[in-house]
Amino acid sequence: MKDTIIIALLTLTSCLAYTQTYQGIVRDSQNKAIAYANVIVQNATDDSLITGVITDEEGKFNVSVKTDLPFVLLISFIGYENWKKQITIHEDTDLGIISLVESNNQLDEVVIRAEKKLIERKVDRLIFNVENSIAASGGDALDALKVAPRIRVQNDEISMIGKSGMRVLVNNKLIQLAGDDLSNFLKTIRTDDIKSIEVITNPPAKYAAEGNSGLININLKKAKLNSWNTSLRSSYQQATYPTGNVGVGFTYQKNKWSLFSDVNYSNGSIAPLRRNKISYPEQFWNERSNRRDYKDLIAYKLGTNYQISDKTSIGVQYIGNYGKPDIVENNRATLTNNLTQELDSLISTRARTNREKKYNSINTNFTYTIDSIGKILSVDIDFFKYQNNDNRNVSSNNFLGDGSLITDSFFSAQNIGKQDITNYSANLDMEHPLKNISLNYGGRLSFSETDNKVVFNDLSSGVSVFDPSQSDEFNYTENTQALYFSAHKNFGDKIEAKIGVRMENTEIKGQSIVSNQTNNNSYTEFFPTAYLSYVPSDMHTFSLNYGRRIDRPTFSWLNPFRWYSSNFSFSEGNPNLTPSFTHNIELDYTYNDNWINSLYFSSLEDGFEYVTIVDETTNTQRLFAQNFIKTNIIGLYEMISFEPFKGVSTSLVMNVYYSDSRSSIPVTNQSLTGWNLESYIGSDFVLHKDKKILFNVSYILASDGVDNLDRNTALSQLDASLKFFLLDKNLQITLSGNDILKSNQPEYKGFSNNLRTSFKNYYDTRNFRVSLVYNIGKKIDVEEREIKNEEEKDRIN
Repeated sequence: MKDTIIIALLTLTSCLAYTQTYQGIVRDSQNKAIAYANVIVQNATDDSLITGVITDEEGKFNVSVKTDLPFVLLISFIGYENWKKQITIHEDTDLGIISLVESNNQLDEVVIRAEKKLIERKVDRLIFNVENSIAASGGDALDALKVAPRIRVQNDEISMIGKSGMRVLVNNKLIQLAGDDLSNFLKTIRTDDIKSIEVITNPPAKYAAEGNSGLININLKKAKLNSWNTSLRSSYQQATYPTGNVGVGFTYQKNKWSLFSDVNYSNGSIAPLRRNKISYPEQFWNERSNRRDYKDLIAYKLGTNYQISDKTSIGVQYIGNYGKPDIVENNRATLTNNLTQELDSLISTRARTNREKKYNSINTNFTYTIDSIGKILSVDIDFFKYQNNDNRNVSSNNFLGDGSLITDSFFSAQNIGKQDITNYSANLDMEHPLKNISLNYGGRLSFSETDNKVVFNDLSSGVSVFDPSQSDEFNYTENTQALYFSAHKNFGDKIEAKIGVRMENTEIKGQSIVSNQTNNNSYTEFFPTAYLSYVPSDMHTFSLNYGRRIDRPTFSWLNPFRWYSSNFSFSEGNPNLTPSFTHNIELDYTYNDNWINSLYFSSLEDGFEYVTIVDETTNTQRLFAQNFIKTNIIGLYEMISFEPFKGVSTSLVMNVYYSDSRSSIPVTNQSLTGWNLESYIGSDFVLHKDKKILFNVSYILASDGVDNLDRNTALSQLDASLKFFLLDKNLQITLSGNDILKSNQPEYKGFSNNLRTSFKNYYDTRNFRVSLVYNIGKKIDVEEREIKNEEEKDRIN
């Protein structure tokens, strides 16, 4: 017995003495991580199994080996050649980056499915695993976003509930598209090619602090090497007027080179309707403006990436567009006597705006993987130039109530506005994982220059007369320097924390050429972020996050160009606008993957909006942008997803919040408080066993509520779509109807100079659409670069 114990102790000691740790990162030839690869340790003599692990989401592995004999390390993954290495050195070893070579004998129909939750809560984001969703299967990326948490897709426009803005990334690279261009691009991505969608309501410090906005990151599945894909698409939309769209996208990958390109053309028009009412002491102003907004836009994109080595890659991307979004409008305003209720007078105005917009941007990027631990250095250099030329001609006549022309009331003018914006930026980012903590830090430089030229010519006499009092050239420069840092750490298996801070220093100079006046301003602001999550079990997840954001005025809001609706009504930007700041706090609880509860609070300071300044003496209405709002909002967001029947999936969403707004200027309401309720129900029906026919119906209802200092009436919208997949699902045909009941027409009521005002706009949202997407070739994931001066580009619109 004694001998047995001694032998056992000696054996244990020997095993402990020869326990070594081997670590590394498994990647493909494009330097992308391979998750869930097998890492097997075999006996070198008889190939018997000693131990084994699998790689994590980042392709990393760490395996402990208890032997003093030679052994073989074997790494395998479906679709790739096996990697083998005989190990004879018995000490802790970092094997660095291990590249797997794609096999020439791939199995096309082999699918590996990992059992994942439908919805996962990470410390700074929600992860919606699309491959586990029945509702999202068989469609495109836009369909997947419709059932993603916190996301709303309405009329093919994407928004994030509780946020004023949103950006879309694919594989962590920002997609520099918006509106129809973005939705058309997302329709070319099949849900079968999507691994997951990340919803980031409070972006970390590495992202620009601009805007009270969130991020959506679409993670694509791994693609085959040496492949190509062409996507042909077209659509026809009938609202009041028709709009057509055609486009083609091409991606190609061969060895270390990858290429992507896209061209899209849209032509058509819509018919927005604007109604405006003002209660003067003696008269009631009722204005109706019928517009026709034209769309004539061509957008193009071209990019390439080259993998210099396993550790180094470079890329270039160009994006541009050219459009003529002309506007034609007929405006009719009636003035009714409050005592007699008879028509006193009316104003008839016609206007046409010829517009030309040009946009060009270039991104160059460099990425270097420093070591196998995961240190990655990224450098981006960006440039964009935007040109907007407006030529607006407006003429109006005033008539008495009996229809007779008022003498000398004719008004005619020409507004010419030219805006040129140029921006240069450079960004450096460092991912720096350590043994027990992961760091991320970097910096950014941005230089913007805007030149606004405004010319006003009075045409009332029949001769063009230049008016210097309403003409100017305004130059605006804005330089920003930013530094950021964040740290991420796990405390065991249940607690995860992340903190960060971003510092931005901004220097501004505004110069009026005509008045010879120069304004200089500078400010330095800090934007902290903090995240904490606790996962007591697989059924429950708790998380808390905080962030501070800045919202800078768009460049058009800084443009002093006057937009005349009539001789009594005009709008203009304000070059002296300053940024607003928002504090956001969220407390989330997720139960059983499909029930999300979020309690949130936001506080807005120095908010800016257009204010209607009414002069009751002259009846003049001036719409002017100003900083004057302070708003606090507290709300509760609820979402539950379930499958009531086989082949049917349903999502229910409720968002209720309380708003408290204050004004710092006398012409508006001084304060307004109230509740808002938004609800949504959407159901997806699988009408074919192979998911080749899908039907979707959704309904949105928003109650009467408050919007800053205005009260708004209720709105609703009913949408439906039918989708067919043909030719092995390479051809997708979609029939859709939006705002079928034409009920998305809220009215906003407020006060200006103690005069009751209201406006009600309808943006021609009821439409019927037929769209086709045809994919040719093998699907491929070509990397698009996150554009680092996107913050400035977002402010163009």
